[in-house]
Amino acid sequence: MTGEQQGYLDDFETLSARASRNGGAWVGDLRRRAMERFCSLGFPSTRDEEWKYTSLDGLRKARLRTVDASAPRPARGADPFGPDGWERHELVFPWTEGDAGNVTAAGDDVFVGRLAEAMEDRVSWVEAHLGRHAGYDGHALRALNTAFMEDGGAVCLGPDRTLDRPVHLAFLAIPGQAPNRIVHPRNLIVVGANSRLTLVEAYAGTGDGVYCTNAVTEIVLEENATLEHYRLLREGAEAFHIGTVQVRQARNSRYRSHAVTSGGAMTRVEINALLDGEGADCLLQGLYVAGGAQHVDNRTAIEHAKPHGSSRELYKGVLDGRARAVFNGKVVVRKEAQKTDAQQSNKNLMLSPDAEIDSKPQLEILADDVRCSHGTTIGQLEENELFYLRSRGLNQALARKLLVHGFAGEILDGIDIEPLRDGLTSQVFSELGA
Repeated sequence: MTGEQQGYLDDFETLSARASRNGGAWVGDLRRRAMERFCSLGFPSTRDEEWKYTSLDGLRKARLRTVDASAPRPARGADPFGPDGWERHELVFPWTEGDAGNVTAAGDDVFVGRLAEAMEDRVSWVEAHLGRHAGYDGHALRALNTAFMEDGGAVCLGPDRTLDRPVHLAFLAIPGQAPNRIVHPRNLIVVGANSRLTLVEAYAGTGDGVYCTNAVTEIVLEENATLEHYRLLREGAEAFHIGTVQVRQARNSRYRSHAVTSGGAMTRVEINALLDGEGADCLLQGLYVAGGAQHVDNRTAIEHAKPHGSSRELYKGVLDGRARAVFNGKVVVRKEAQKTDAQQSNKNLMLSPDAEIDSKPQLEILADDVRCSHGTTIGQLEENELFYLRSRGLNQALARKLLVHGFAGEILDGIDIEPLRDGLTSQVFSELGA
């Protein structure tokens, strides 16, 4: 066992004593099995095919320690994702004793609150789903999250329910207060048959300092359920962010994912969807923006397991400075999934000759009656388009700004919450200087 693994094991023993009250013996057993798996795996390296283009050497060298989930935090301050002009059920993490509003909706068939509370109050529901979908057997960071999971967002909608407003899970890092720390948010979302939910899952950091967010979200959509999911990242300049979203879809369910990533020294997000019911429909849209020496890695996997499923995927990147991006998108169509319709595309705009992108869209088709396609593009601003705009009286900077807006706007325009869309648009182009 390496020294870094021993450090996490020491932290785990401290957690086990403190968290024994959360969820009963089965949660403790789950955590311990996950910790054993992490100690067996260790951190991945660039020798591993799945991590070929993304190094965790900086995270290993930082020797981060696990943050105490009950540590106090300062006031939240301004919303890092734009104007505070939209109604929502909101949970802010880290949570401390005395915080208000952390169970925002509850009833026989509705729960919106903290996972730690759901472990106590909704044991049968949590036990049926927690750790059942985001497997960690070959994934060290998921194993580490499972070992250290204490809190996060929990949403359960029974059948035939629609919440009156979106659920907002806000995870805020304050590195100046707790530098050199790693946190492990865990979210569990279950949308019942014929129910609808809008979820905003947002991660942000303030100030300077090294920290890491290692987050896992498990999502279950039952028959005819619909989830509109916004996953937003704006971590601190020296931060690491590693995230997994694992989705399981039943018959005729609809999943809509909109991911916007900016900030952070190194980010890697995996979104995996299993279309496990006939007629399931999945949309993955993403925008990643990076400059300076930032590294951003997006990995997606859509698995069609039943017939008549459909999926659409469009990820766009805007890279400046010496930024490096990685995109790996995989669509798998099982033999049983006849009549599948799957389209995938990755497009990248390079604003600097020093920026890099490694893009690998993939199709694995085992059925014979399908309609599938995939593709990638990498390019710079078109000189003839710039010339056309300048010939109409625009200066170079404004012409460039309009073209970048046009490229990225296709993703941002898909955000239906207007104040959130406006705030993100302003934030993204401010960071690009566009």
